[in-house]
Amino acid sequence: MHLIGPGGAGKSTTAPLLAEALELSCIDLDREYLRTAQIDKDVDEKGYKYYVRRNIDLYLELTSGLNDTVIATSSGFMTYANQIHLAIPPIQQEILASSLTVLLLPSFDVKICTKKTINRLLSRPYESKSVSFQRQTIEERFLIYRPMGNVQVTTNLKVEEVVSEIQTVLAATE
Repeated sequence: MHLIGPGGAGKSTTAPLLAEALELSCIDLDREYLRTAQIDKDVDEKGYKYYVRRNIDLYLELTSGLNDTVIATSSGFMTYANQIHLAIPPIQQEILASSLTVLLLPSFDVKICTKKTINRLLSRPYESKSVSFQRQTIEERFLIYRPMGNVQVTTNLKVEEVVSEIQTVLAATE
């Protein structure tokens, strides 16, 4: 199961609680990346393509042979350009084809989503991008993410309610 959505959508907060509720393991791709490197530093010093390649390699390493896992993807994971890494197209296609892909957004309205997401991102200790950069990125990614996911849930609720809503929708689709 994959949780997708822009940064600040609630993937990292929701994933461990959803995994616990479903009795599954959990991988948070950003947290795993941060174990050995700093995302912003890698992007600033080595470039976004370097970060994407390293993130895809990490995803492949961590998910190889795994089932029954809730995976919180990175904020731009479903927006990566295909030419950066050969594995991007098949990974994205598999995620999009899955009935267990959950899109998380703070709101389905782009203005509300942007405002709430910026507030969430600014509270992170590792986010160093400006508000205008964050706004532009969120608005661009919102348009890409909005049609994705077999299950779509707003995270403008308590995390326990988000988990419950995902469980309810998944149970209805079985």
